Order: sequence, then C-alpha cells, then structure tokens
Amino acid sequence: MSNYERGNRDPDTETLNKLALIYGVTVDHLLGGKTTGATELKEKRPKDLKKTLEQSDVVFDGVPLSEQDKTKLKATLAIVFGDRKPKNKAEEFRR
Repeated sequence: MSNYERGNRDPDTETLNKLALIYGVTVDHLLGGKTTGATELKEKRPKDLKKTLEQSDVVFDGVPLSEQDKTKLKATLAIVFGDRKPKNKAEEFRR
C-alpha cells in the first residue's frame, strides 16, 4: 500500500476495484476524480452490518471472509450488541 501512496507503483484494475469496495468509494474517487452526487448520498446512509455480512464480497484486512467467518462474526456481534433495544416497532420486525 505504501508503494501506491508514494507513487512507486500503480495498482492494477483488480486491486483498484478491491480497494474501492473496502473503502466504500468509487474507483474514480481513488484515482482522484470527483465523487458523484449518488455516491455522496450513498455514503451518508447508514449501513446495516447484518446485511453487509450477508454479501458474498465482504473482506477483513484485505482477506475475503468465508461463510464460517461471517457466522462467527455475527455470533460475536450478537453477544456484544444483543442487549440493544430497537428504536421503534418497525425496527423490531426487521430483527
């Protein structure tokens, strides 16, 4: 990563796509381009961590999570956040 930051090396397309996914930005943004309004709106919306973990392309520290990893992480998060109450009845039905 530091080679990219210092300009010693340029990332290939696959690496750019992975980095954009990890950081939740577009490849254009990584390359110094202007972010679009749609991207800015998307970044402002809260992300449901449970739904994010259900996606197939979730990574941690650059390494894709297996289904077993995701299951362990969900169980850990349930222990940590299990005592939280939904803000309203609509949220209660989503659980």
